Amino acid sequence: TAQLFDRNGNGGPTIFLNGRIVGGWVQRRTGEIATRVFEDVGSEAAAAIGAAAEQLAALLGAVRVTVRFPAALQGELLRDELL
Repeated sequence: TAQLFDRNGNGGPTIFLNGRIVGGWVQRRTGEIATRVFEDVGSEAAAAIGAAAEQLAALLGAVRVTVRFPAALQGELLRDELL
């Protein structure tokens, strides 16, 4: 979970499953919610995470969520967008 915190110790957007942190997410410039889980959560939970990401993107619409000091994971997911 260290990838979810910036250098000042602030936590970034997280994915919780059954009361545990299992991953994180970022909103890309396109509005897409990109996620990464840190462990095998099973196909059913992975599908639920994907559906929740789509629901969040729809809810946010044209609003863009950005953080001033992104955590390592957010930086990676944003860099993946550029590849």
